[in-house]
Amino acid sequence: MAPKRKRNGNDGASTSTAAATSSPTTRAAQRSATRATRSATGRGTATLRPPVDNPEPRKKRKTEASTGASTSSSAAAKTVIIEHSTQSNTFKKIANRVKIALKKELAGIKVVLNPEKPRKGCFEIREEGGEVFVSLLDLVGPFEQLKALDVNATVSEIVAKIS
Repeated sequence: MAPKRKRNGNDGASTSTAAATSSPTTRAAQRSATRATRSATGRGTATLRPPVDNPEPRKKRKTEASTGASTSSSAAAKTVIIEHSTQSNTFKKIANRVKIALKKELAGIKVVLNPEKPRKGCFEIREEGGEVFVSLLDLVGPFEQLKALDVNATVSEIVAKIS
């Protein structure tokens, strides 16, 4: 533990008088010197900051409702779900390639990766609440079926079925 700091005055001067001297103080000491506690305001010894006449308005966060208004044309767009296993990065890489290619082909489409916990060894592309486009289940080993999947051909088939 660090040794205690010596006070400027031996008569037990308060921290507010120590902050008023020319000796360097820490930010924490400056903050505590200007801090107004409930007990200090009750005694009348606290100095309160004057109210600001014209405060700057706070920035508002973007919400889904405000961003959804700009994309109202895509509200009726279809949603494609890509479920990929998390046991290897191969699943993730191919899922991202399919997602990028789908968004490139169809501008208003919404692509979601793993909305729920994925099944082990699974790679599946399906429409939300509907048709399954690609289903590779119980994949093991070096995932040859997954690596042999042609992303461009798969995306063109999906676009043809959706449109």
